[in-house]
Amino acid sequence: MCAAYDAFIRLGQQRGLIDDRRAAIGFCFGGGNVLELARDGADLKAAVAIHSDLKTKAPPAQAISKAALLVIHGTSDPVVPKADREEFEAEWMPPAQNGRCCCSAASCSAYTDEDSKMAGVAIYDEPATRQTMPLTHAFMADAFAGRL
Repeated sequence: MCAAYDAFIRLGQQRGLIDDRRAAIGFCFGGGNVLELARDGADLKAAVAIHSDLKTKAPPAQAISKAALLVIHGTSDPVVPKADREEFEAEWMPPAQNGRCCCSAASCSAYTDEDSKMAGVAIYDEPATRQTMPLTHAFMADAFAGRL
């Protein structure tokens, strides 16, 4: 992920396509990659992980150092149970960090994917999806404005 991020930034700068407002948003597997970028200290203002895996092989002493972080999960997600969320919050979201962990009541894994139809595991949740998007946009705006 870090090599892909570095290549993306380098090519974007060469082509004059990007400025210093850098953020990453990922869903599911992509959200786990976003968290790894943040954990590795990528130059991000904000990182948003939506119904993603929270586990890492990185040592707990390695803190998310640069990015404001928003993690959004469903409370009924069996892929990332409550114990995993609590472990993640304890290790990666200390009070000094600009992190937030939000849970959507009764949402399962992959709740933003309209094709998710695996009862009890991955189910599309239209209201939770609709609420996730403005929350993500507001979080990014606050990060870029220096309010986080």
